[in-house]
Order: sequence, then structure tokens, then C-alpha cells
Amino acid sequence: MKIESLLENKSYILENMPKGFYTSSKSLGIKDATLDFTVILSAKPANAAAMFTQSRFCGAPIPIGKKNVANGKLQCFAINSKTANVATGDEGIKNVIEIIDLIAMELNIFPEDILPSSTGVIGHQLPMNKIREGIKNLKGNMAEGGLEKSAEAIMTTDTYPKLKLCKIGNATLVGIAKGSGMIEPNMATMLAYFVTDAEIPSNTLQTILKEAVNQSFNMVSVDTDTSTSDTVAIMANGLAGNVDLQEFKDSLTAMSIDLAKEIARDGEGATKLLEVTVDGASSFLQAKKIGKSIVNSPLVKTAVFGKE
Repeated sequence: MKIESLLENKSYILENMPKGFYTSSKSLGIKDATLDFTVILSAKPANAAAMFTQSRFCGAPIPIGKKNVANGKLQCFAINSKTANVATGDEGIKNVIEIIDLIAMELNIFPEDILPSSTGVIGHQLPMNKIREGIKNLKGNMAEGGLEKSAEAIMTTDTYPKLKLCKIGNATLVGIAKGSGMIEPNMATMLAYFVTDAEIPSNTLQTILKEAVNQSFNMVSVDTDTSTSDTVAIMANGLAGNVDLQEFKDSLTAMSIDLAKEIARDGEGATKLLEVTVDGASSFLQAKKIGKSIVNSPLVKTAVFGKE
């Protein structure tokens, strides 16, 4: 498979988006004039799967997202950046519910088919007046494609948008991601969203996603700090028909690894990308433990940074 990067082949990516996905990306002025809000909509309810942070102190959108994706169906991702809805108590939960209710009314879909996410500075309530205004007339602002703008809108301290695309038979798979700090253990201040027009059953999608995440996002470490908002999710609307499942699995895994490397490469203050290969381990878990002990070592990081 050939995975195209937004930074390397923008024109090809813009011409080869998966069928039936619409987006709207806006600057609501949450922090500055950059994009800070995006909605990604499937033309029809899609088979879906997701994985979330393992932190017990998770952000307000996480329990709602878990509940909404539990039946293996979603139709929409809704993400704001710059301010994370974390450590916000009951008001934070109420704000998430209001946001997905407003989006659902605008787009004429069910709120339980929306997966919400929020990333940025924690401990502050979302600027709900700005978000309410941004959701008004949302349907009229939706356009097919536009995932490159969504990749920009989910950024916080990232220095560039991360988007990958590949073809699998007649279908297309696109992945976007963000993350710079609080990376490790497992997924950290990391958001990743995949959309595809391939036909993949929900239970198969969950299995494939879990295996891909365990080999990619769950292997990354930047600063050994754990976040509260990690989300990796995928929607498959089936508009391009069936694909070879092994090829799809290999493509999703390879794309996840590529995006995970981009996150590590773009880590806050990072100047080097360090990859560790472990040979001769008795199991994957043993190899992971050994690899993580090396990349998390301050001594190793200092030596690599100093080129010693």
C-alpha cells in the first residue's frame, strides 16, 4: 500500500477523499484566530469503533463518547481545540450534552450518533456562547471533503497538521491526528480520527482498530505524562463496498504507525525521533516493556539529544 501525506502530496489527497464524508471547520475565537472547531459527518450512519484514555480522571466528553459508540454506530465526530473540557465538573458534562444536542438538531441526526472530543488547556469551562454561535447554520457550512481543514482545527501546540490517505481497492482510508505533549503511557493528549468508505462490520472494525492502536499510538512516548482526553475513533460508511480485510487491517496499522511517528516527531521541544527495535523477546508485552524502558529513560534522551 502507498500512504500519502498531506505535507507531501496535498493535491492528490484533496482529489481522493472517501465518499460520503462532509466537514465544517471554523475559528470560534476560543483562543485566537486559528481554526478551533470541526465537525466530520457521514452521509449515513456508519459502522464505528473507538478507543479512549485509560486515565480515571478523564475529560467530560469521554464517558459520553464511550456510551455513544458502544453500539458500533456513529455518524459524526465533533471536536473543539484550544480549551479542553477537563476538570470542569457537572457543568462540563452539561456542556458536552448541549453541544451534541445542538449539532444533532442542525444536522438532523441523533445526538447519540455523535462522538464529542475536546483538547487544549484543562480546568477552564468551554466558551459556550462562542460554540453556540459556531453551531448555528452548521448544515449550510458543511461541504464534502475538507478533512485537511479538520486536521488543522484539532491542533493545539502541534506545529503542522497530520493527515494521511491511502487507497484500498475501490475504497479510501483517511486518518488525521494531533498531539505534542502529555504523550505516554498508552494514548496521551492524542486525538486521531479515521474515516473510510469501505464496508467493514462494527465488531471487525473494533478488533482491527485495537490491534492497530496497540502497535502504534500505544507505543509512543514523548514526556511520560498521561492525558485525560485521548481518543482514537473510526467511521466506515460502506459507500465504496467491501474490501480485502487483511489489506485494510495492514493499511490502518501502517497509517496509525505513521501518524504516531509524526506525533512523536512533533513533540513539544522535540528535535529527534528515536525508534527502538526489540529482537528476541519472548512476547509482545515483554518487547514493549523493554522498548518503553529505553525511550522513557532521561539518560537515553539526554544522550540522544546531545548526540553522544
